[in-house]
Amino acid sequence: MKLFIALTLTLTAWGAQSWGEQPAAKPQDPAVQAAKPPQGTPRRGNAPAGTPTSKKQPTEKPDAKQGAGQPPKPDAKQGAGQPPKPNQPAAQPPKPDAKQGAGQPPKPDAKQGAGQPAKPNQPTAQPPKPDTKQGAGQPPKPDAKQGAGGKPPKPGAKQNAGQPPKPNGAATGPARTQVATGQSAHPFVQHHAEIFRTQYTAPLRAPVLRYQAPTFIPHLRTVYRPYARYGFVPYSYAFHPMPLFYQHFDNPVVLWFYAPYDDSFYRPLYASYVVRYPELTHPFARLRIYYPTEEFINLNISVSAYPIEFQINYRRSMIYLSELLYSRTRDLPQFGVVINHVQLLPGNRGMVVEGFADNGRIQTMFKALVDLRDAEGSLLVTLSAVNGNPEPTYEQIEELQDLNDQIVEFGGVVETENI
Repeated sequence: MKLFIALTLTLTAWGAQSWGEQPAAKPQDPAVQAAKPPQGTPRRGNAPAGTPTSKKQPTEKPDAKQGAGQPPKPDAKQGAGQPPKPNQPAAQPPKPDAKQGAGQPPKPDAKQGAGQPAKPNQPTAQPPKPDTKQGAGQPPKPDAKQGAGGKPPKPGAKQNAGQPPKPNGAATGPARTQVATGQSAHPFVQHHAEIFRTQYTAPLRAPVLRYQAPTFIPHLRTVYRPYARYGFVPYSYAFHPMPLFYQHFDNPVVLWFYAPYDDSFYRPLYASYVVRYPELTHPFARLRIYYPTEEFINLNISVSAYPIEFQINYRRSMIYLSELLYSRTRDLPQFGVVINHVQLLPGNRGMVVEGFADNGRIQTMFKALVDLRDAEGSLLVTLSAVNGNPEPTYEQIEELQDLNDQIVEFGGVVETENI
């Protein structure tokens, strides 16, 4: 009987294998089963529990959009606001140059438009250099080159404090002294230099003998010394004539005070400025009123190196002051005004000129402020000691105070006696 039963079981097992059936697998430890290498895909049928089949499993494929066996792309672009696919691996933090997710603020150092997210695949922005162009809407940096409407131009175009404004966009370059331009050979220059050398020697020498006499300047110092307490000391300066001053007639500012206008000489020097400032073609109305002292000639040579706007304002101021001085003294002869002291104010704001006017009988002391911003702002104070009474009037004291206050405001000093 036992032999029959064993034979029956053997035949049953052989028949099941022949028809594709397999005996039930013995249960194994899950850890051992997971360690076994994957088997080939079995035929459909009564597969043992735990045997993989050809049916797609949702947990096996990391990315539904990727081909079989391809790993998911770490930087795969997702639609704005869409959550990651359920079968994708856990998202890794974005790299420094990776696009940030929707709704995340842009990186603080990225160059962006107002409220715009960083562009995809854009490298991390570096902080701007000091001179780099600013983004839209940001003010320019202090040292950046600016266009129209910005800061004033650099030291080549930038004006010094106190300089007069340029009328109607006047030229920026100075009309410099013409000594080195070869104008000394101009026929007009040579003609008038010869006139002064031959015809004016005696008229120019007579004042030298008079003013350098031991009784002239010392007497003025004695008479006018009480004025010193009001800041008025033109009597204290020595007289310095320049006998050969006509050697500087190639300088247009010097020549303007001693010779009439000549278009062939002035127009080439001032060029287009003659059109902008027609007064450059006007002669000085009080020709040869100023004695050629060292102080006066050197002042004019200095002014000729100023920008053209300064030269124009200097001309206007000297015309105004000369007419005012002439009206107060009367009967002034040629070379009757002596400028024996000049103080240039800071920033070419103006200058203080001091001296005296002599008509042969009365010496009138004067102190003037030449305003290079506004000719009508120039000031003149004249004092004349008559009948031994040097005390100024109340009005004269007020004029002196206003003049000295203006000098200090322009950066100058109220000078004391220079004896």
